[in-house]
Amino acid sequence: MPGGIDERRVKRVHIRREIDTRIISRAMLRDYWSKHPDAEGRLRNWEDKTKRAHWRRAQDVVDDYPKASPIGEDRIYFRLGPLRLVVAIAYDKGTVYTRWVGNKKEVKKIDTLTV
Repeated sequence: MPGGIDERRVKRVHIRREIDTRIISRAMLRDYWSKHPDAEGRLRNWEDKTKRAHWRRAQDVVDDYPKASPIGEDRIYFRLGPLRLVVAIAYDKGTVYTRWVGNKKEVKKIDTLTV
């Protein structure tokens, strides 16, 4: 087609639809805040923000949570005020696995790489 677009030559671009992040073991968060009601607000905020996140690497997490620290290959240690949260992230699947939640005194008693 002179002056027009030859649709046979147009590359088809597939736009990947961003899917909300899955959080596995949200029950762990709910169990914790049911025993520690003062933690509910911080954990719900983390949960809401995390569900909308589209993290592809640890630096993306740190960009959203400057006080978060990558530990090991797939783990992130979150400092949420007096709370501490350890998660494993499967970046390729968009899934966050809650591994441990507690306070800053309790975290000294665990191995964040194996919980």
